[in-house]
Amino acid sequence: MRKELQFVEGVLYVKDNILLVGDENPGIISGYDSLHYVVTDNGGTEGYLLREGIADKDGRVVFPVRR
Repeated sequence: MRKELQFVEGVLYVKDNILLVGDENPGIISGYDSLHYVVTDNGGTEGYLLREGIADKDGRVVFPVRR
């Protein structure tokens, strides 16, 4: 995802993949809440959400993830 990941319904399962949000910046993740989020691998060895290019100027950068 180069610019924005927007949750409209449900959750996003990355399983053993890597989901990268941003393009030399952290990009935008919107629409997340307790019912809309990214699910990574339960074992913690595969499946990641990465945000690109996070800098101090970006302030708070959210990772709406459930493992």
